[in-house]
Amino acid sequence: MRPRLIIVDDEPAIRDTLARLLPFHVKDLNPVVIQLSTAEELVDWLVEDHDNTVVVTDNNTRSRMTGLEALCTLRARGIHTPIVVFSGDTFAPAQHKILTDCGAEHVRKSSSRDTERLAAFIRTAVASMRPRACDAAEDTRVSL
Repeated sequence: MRPRLIIVDDEPAIRDTLARLLPFHVKDLNPVVIQLSTAEELVDWLVEDHDNTVVVTDNNTRSRMTGLEALCTLRARGIHTPIVVFSGDTFAPAQHKILTDCGAEHVRKSSSRDTERLAAFIRTAVASMRPRACDAAEDTRVSL
């Protein structure tokens, strides 16, 4: 099954650019790209179906909910989809603690290597979703 890559940003130009660049950097994964413009849309989407999904979200999507608030909402609902907050924001220590506690990452938009860092996050996340060959073998063992 192809992994899904959800990109959340209120700026269509940024969303479209990421939707073109990121699949190019992880073309061997052949992700299905979904573009959303608000954190609320992200929560609604992931509540319905979060399997095999990686999220790249802005923090400030000009909606009632920030990317960090969406992250906390999802974790409180037991949804542990890999999420990276891709934002120009400088986070306070308390916000970094939220990211760490929720198992998420932060990549600054102004970084010169931001696309490479996002691609590395996506690769790691997708690799962690795939069952290992030995796990599949264990599932097929028969007890005697």
